Amino acid sequence: MATIGAYPTSVYIDKLIDRAIEYRVERYEFEDGSLEVNVQPCGIRRWELRYTGLSVTDLNTLRTHYNNAKGRVNDFSFTHRRDATTYTGVKYVSFDIPPRSKNWINEAVVVLEKLQ
Repeated sequence: MATIGAYPTSVYIDKLIDRAIEYRVERYEFEDGSLEVNVQPCGIRRWELRYTGLSVTDLNTLRTHYNNAKGRVNDFSFTHRRDATTYTGVKYVSFDIPPRSKNWINEAVVVLEKLQ
């Protein structure tokens, strides 16, 4: 599988949202009517990155990284600014550029995930 560079840190993330880790739930029903439940984290970490007021250059930097990954590469690294941790094996879930009212007002919403 191809590799690409680390997720761009030169573009400032306005809002970094840590999504909750997903859980797998298994239910075991018994003949006497009792029930046992097994809840385990399934190991997916997700981050939603929101950008506002991007310059054309910054937007092109993000777009170029996404185009190089094309949703297939899962071996770029992402540095989480709050916990100062670099996660490897990260991939894109989505990359969205909302419609804009002015040509110079650029926004983007990126969702990244990592299997743990």
